[in-house]
Amino acid sequence: MDLEILHDRDAIWYNLLSFKYGEVHKFFCAEYIVTNRTNSVWWRDLVKIGIGSGALIGLLNGVVRKKLGNGHNTSFWHDKWIGVIPLKNVYPRLFSVSVDKDSSVAESGRLDLDGDRWIWHWCWRRQLFNWEEALADELKDTLDGVGPTKEGNDKRVWKLNTIEGFSVSSCYQYIISILSDHPIDLILKKALLKVWKTDVPTKAQVMAWRLLQGRLAT
Repeated sequence: MDLEILHDRDAIWYNLLSFKYGEVHKFFCAEYIVTNRTNSVWWRDLVKIGIGSGALIGLLNGVVRKKLGNGHNTSFWHDKWIGVIPLKNVYPRLFSVSVDKDSSVAESGRLDLDGDRWIWHWCWRRQLFNWEEALADELKDTLDGVGPTKEGNDKRVWKLNTIEGFSVSSCYQYIISILSDHPIDLILKKALLKVWKTDVPTKAQVMAWRLLQGRLAT
């Protein structure tokens, strides 16, 4: 099992979340995720886990990678689909002069006449300087032999277990390992554990948990 909800556009939950919050397949691209006070507390917290930085905030970015399929649901510049960081950060100058900053991988090239080799093609806002041309050539060399496949959708892959895919158990163990590197106050930790064992409505538990974390909406 992989993270189907982020790329299976026929799934009921995908359509439900997309209707309410936007295109969820862009969940790991901070530039695409916009939240506001009308969104549920659950969704705003979930987005913070998907993006950002810190002990727990943004943790999913480190354990999820993009597996390229047909390239239609993978952003060429924004997604981490080749290497460990987005191409916009590897080649910021080229990104700044690109006409199609939000283009997908599939929109950034085409198959050759024989249909067996992918040819990359980018549009620039102006003619490139010589040193920028060198960067573009370097980018082409980096992507030589890489390209979308003719069949299959793009997918998010759980790096902690690429064979069996995502599981709550592996995610829990990963979070515990992070917390061990970022210890929290023992009294606070005990309080957080007791919150979920109290015999009160779930909404009250969530409010208490957010209060202890200093994240109660004001």
